[in-house]
Amino acid sequence: MPDIAGALRHRVEIWAQQATDGAMGRRIGTPTHVDTVWASVRPDRGTTAQEGQVAVDRCDLIVTMRNHGAVRDLTGDHVLRFQGQPYRIRSVEPANPLNGRRTAYCVREAPGRLP
Repeated sequence: MPDIAGALRHRVEIWAQQATDGAMGRRIGTPTHVDTVWASVRPDRGTTAQEGQVAVDRCDLIVTMRNHGAVRDLTGDHVLRFQGQPYRIRSVEPANPLNGRRTAYCVREAPGRLP
């Protein structure tokens, strides 16, 4: 299996929503840090859109990681944080058996909506 260590230059945090009991006894989702991994991060595209009267920048990323630990359980329910910005996972490719990589396609979400 080829080594991809040189391409994994960026630290990416994996976050998940964990169900906990709130103050009133209701079940709520609490952001929980799952793991921090080394990854290759490439921009896919960037756009600027109008939401109401505000211009919103949107940047999509392609994140490639080794398929081990928390990366094996990665789903669209997780959130990746890169350079302090939360990115929602839109899709995750199955692990490539030839090189041990797993690729996630992500889009940045509005601040305050994610951990």
